[in-house]
Amino acid sequence: MPQYSSYSPGTYSVTVPAYSTNVRFTIAAAGGGDSANPSWGYVRGGFGRAGDFRLKTRTTDYRLTFYLGSKGSTKYDGNIPGGSGGWSPIASGGQGYRSGGGGGGASGVYDSGLGRYTVIVGGGGGAGRLADTGYSGYYSAGRGIGGGGTTGGFSGRSGQNASAGHRGGGGGGSNIGGAGGLGGAQTYNGYSGIGGNSAWYSNSSYYDWTTNSGYANFNNGYYILNFDYAPPTIQYFTLEPSQILSGNNTVMSWSATGGINTVTINPILTNQARQNSITISPTQDTTYYLVVNGPGGTASVPASIDVIIPPDVNLFSDATNDTIVLGESVNLSWTITGDASTAQMTPGVGEVNISGGPVQVSPTQDTTYTLTASHPLAGQDSDQVTITVLQPPTVSLTGPVSVDYGEQITLSIEATNSTTSLQLLAKYHYEDNPGTSYEIVEEYGPSESFNGEETVVVPYNDFGPNFIEYKLYAVGAGGLTDEDDIIVNINIDRMPDALDIPENDDAIKNEDPVISPDQEVTTVQLLVNDIDVPVKIKADYPIQVEIDDDGIYRDVEQI
Repeated sequence: MPQYSSYSPGTYSVTVPAYSTNVRFTIAAAGGGDSANPSWGYVRGGFGRAGDFRLKTRTTDYRLTFYLGSKGSTKYDGNIPGGSGGWSPIASGGQGYRSGGGGGGASGVYDSGLGRYTVIVGGGGGAGRLADTGYSGYYSAGRGIGGGGTTGGFSGRSGQNASAGHRGGGGGGSNIGGAGGLGGAQTYNGYSGIGGNSAWYSNSSYYDWTTNSGYANFNNGYYILNFDYAPPTIQYFTLEPSQILSGNNTVMSWSATGGINTVTINPILTNQARQNSITISPTQDTTYYLVVNGPGGTASVPASIDVIIPPDVNLFSDATNDTIVLGESVNLSWTITGDASTAQMTPGVGEVNISGGPVQVSPTQDTTYTLTASHPLAGQDSDQVTITVLQPPTVSLTGPVSVDYGEQITLSIEATNSTTSLQLLAKYHYEDNPGTSYEIVEEYGPSESFNGEETVVVPYNDFGPNFIEYKLYAVGAGGLTDEDDIIVNINIDRMPDALDIPENDDAIKNEDPVISPDQEVTTVQLLVNDIDVPVKIKADYPIQVEIDDDGIYRDVEQI
């Protein structure tokens, strides 16, 4: 609550802001001068009138100007002239004569909002040699405010100067009021001057006088003004419409009353009028705040706009390069900005959360997933991600069931997805040495697709091999493998052509035994022909053989 006051004569102005409440002021006129002649002692001058007023709240600023009069001078001897009248911007007091004190100056209020004086309070009359005025019903005090109410105009009236005798000057006051034409008049010889008239603007739409507030004031005039700044009041703050499509406009309107210094619309506008409408184009959901600040406080009201933004979809996976190996799973995640009411993922997933995934899928082949977000007003948007599924390798190995000893072998090879390696392996089985491990025959390197024939060289020796196991082995993405095996038998001729057994006197051909030596030791030469590999010579009787006349006789395995 601001307060203004002064106790010194002069002119003072105060602006009361619009919508201020509890506006109250006290205005007091000055007292009359005293008389202090040693012959009769001390006589006090009349007091100036004072009163309280309450003003109704107004919708505009207005200025109250206070005019304060000064106390009349005291006279201490009987010489001419008497005490001088108190000065006032409105109506000064009259001068006393000889031992008479000067009248007190009037005080008053001018209201700029009404364009008129609204209060004038009368000053006290100067003291004379006698303590009263000599007029029945008229006093040296300023006239009471209660009798000075009026809706008409009034102005200041200076007190009359005393013309003779030891009498006081009249008090300054209004030209109309409770004392009529005598307000502020001089009196008979030796009497005090009459106090000035008081008058006020008796109009309940603006002014209320506080009854029985006629205070006595023997000193200079004064004023006291108090009021409360009205807190600002927001009448309305709207956005119409409150929901728009992105790119469209809305009308923002507001109105505020009360004591206002600034009007701000956060976060976009400052220094606004207290009432206005503007067109804005927000690009996203926003809550605006109308903030009205005034000397009586701050008021704030929010208003929100729902900006419907077309959805924007982004779909992605956690697989490197969006690629998995058959049998693996992948997580699909997404972001949807803008406005969306539903989200659907195809194929095979269905409705999903708008806020995001993940969703785990396990495709068995290359699959394109599509996420579509929709809104009945904003429309829809889609995004896709293709998950590549790396398939396991497949191989096929074919070849002859058998080949003759010494021939080479041609194999047919087919392979797909052997993206890491493709090898042809062989395991050789000999009569005296069964195969135990594979060895690499050929490396074909990584290949998406391979189709061809391979003629392999067989490491023949004197004993075979009897058969060969071939394996086609592929390694694909993710360590997936496949293989195919075949066995190729080696046709080895171990049966010689028919032996030409010579006859003797004791045995003939085809007789059992074939040879029956006719003596204990004999030598027979036989030709063994048409065999692929060395064969064992066996007999049911201990013998020795020499091969190709090499001079070395070997024991024959006994049957």
